[in-house]
Amino acid sequence: MIEKAFENARGKSVLFLGRLKNFTAEEVKIFLKQYRADFTEKLDENVAVVIESTMLNPPQEEVSYEVYKQKIPTFRLDEFEKLYAQKITPDSLLMSLKLSNDQSRIIRLLKNEAFDDAMYLKLFKLYDWKGLEVHESDENRDVTTTFVKRFYNPEQFMDPAMIYSPVTLMTIVAESDDAEVLEAMLSFPHYEIKISKNERRPRTLKEMIALNTHANEVTLKQLSRFKNLDIDYFLVQNDSLSHRLQEEIYERATYETKKMLTQNQNLSDALFDKLLQEDEEIVSYLFTFAKIDENRLEKVRGHQHFAVLGDGEGIEEVLPILLEIDDEKLHYKLAENPLVKAASLEKIYARYGEKMIPALCANPHTPTNMLEAFSKMGDFDVILAANPSTPTEILIAYFNLSDDALNLALASNEALPIEYLQQLQLDSSLMNTLANNKTFTKNLLNGLGI
Repeated sequence: MIEKAFENARGKSVLFLGRLKNFTAEEVKIFLKQYRADFTEKLDENVAVVIESTMLNPPQEEVSYEVYKQKIPTFRLDEFEKLYAQKITPDSLLMSLKLSNDQSRIIRLLKNEAFDDAMYLKLFKLYDWKGLEVHESDENRDVTTTFVKRFYNPEQFMDPAMIYSPVTLMTIVAESDDAEVLEAMLSFPHYEIKISKNERRPRTLKEMIALNTHANEVTLKQLSRFKNLDIDYFLVQNDSLSHRLQEEIYERATYETKKMLTQNQNLSDALFDKLLQEDEEIVSYLFTFAKIDENRLEKVRGHQHFAVLGDGEGIEEVLPILLEIDDEKLHYKLAENPLVKAASLEKIYARYGEKMIPALCANPHTPTNMLEAFSKMGDFDVILAANPSTPTEILIAYFNLSDDALNLALASNEALPIEYLQQLQLDSSLMNTLANNKTFTKNLLNGLGI
């Protein structure tokens, strides 16, 4: 409707009442040229369209009333901003901004919510942070605020204070599945949150982006080019990292980064072979976390740490083969591995007998009848107390014994009824364990209305 009104305004003028938010009068005049219309702030017989801001002073209110009486088509300023965003030629605008480097105009355009995300991100990349941090100047704060308002999507109503929270930008990165947003976020200046020195978690935006599997190849290449060892540590954990970049980073990797590389589910075969030549700890990591297919299994047969494969998280494809291998150490680890299902666990027990009981007591897929039988032996109670598949009546019986070791195991067990977990919280020494128990924490958060 507004576009038709502007088409009808050719050769006439457009009256702007109130303060322009995101444009200068000069920018509006240039825009109106495509309709051969003039910009004016005074009402006369030549006015064909009126654009009203939300804030009008008393004289402007009088003019607005007169406009209403004359039935001149009137639109809100935000409707005009949408028309501006639709009609402006993106390439021309971006080229103009690159040539002029008009940072004030870039800021105003970023505040225009009528631009779609794609256009916003192109404008965002043109902003100059002037070597300052995201909240270190009024301009930087304004630009950061436009970004947060556009891309931060909390499940509940957003607390206005979250706009300035140190963790908000990190949250956007962690939750984003938009490769273009992640790429644009590399434009932010260095941004870091404080965490414990003992924790190896992302502290900077770039480290957080490095972990996001939705980041595209361009973004991952840019991160690799920093040759920053902290970024590398997180980058190699990204399953979207190409084999070429994996191998490039490996050549400069620290020992800790090599350990993290073993966990990459897209690890190249070439790097699997190289990591296989590393020391015992890295090989153990490799066997525990790497995806193992038949080709890789043949490479590791006979390796001195072969039994560690039984702990593997990536052995599903070769599990039937591993179960047929006569290796007691391997089968003990398989008996603990939750990837192994009940029927196979029964075969392991039948094959090796009592030697496997401690491992079987820990496996949540061990059949209930076996767990009940093991509980009667009295030697494996602590292990059984931590197993979520242990029958509830047995867990309650352990609770009633009031034994410190059993209580510690029970505090970790998500299958223990909540009323018993709540009683365990009376022991302050168990709080750290309970804090990692999803049943306990979910109930606690529900009680707080979260």
